[in-house]
Amino acid sequence: MTELPPMVREYLSAAHGESRAVERLGGMGGGRVYRVRCPSGAVVVKGGARAAEVHFYREVAQILAARGVATPALEWAGEDVGAW
Repeated sequence: MTELPPMVREYLSAAHGESRAVERLGGMGGGRVYRVRCPSGAVVVKGGARAAEVHFYREVAQILAARGVATPALEWAGEDVGAW
């Protein structure tokens, strides 16, 4: 997982097991978006999420999910360790 910073690799290993593959996904605006395949399933990792996006996943996504709209969960935004 050379594309991902050490703090992200360590978190993913602890939370989901050692990754099997990392695939860069095409994001709008050339963002850093990756699909990481782990023993527990695939996880999407995005670097440089803006505050509004983090707010959406923390607040709005829960409301949408309660109404049956599938949205990915935000598991970790990394604010406590600085920007990536």
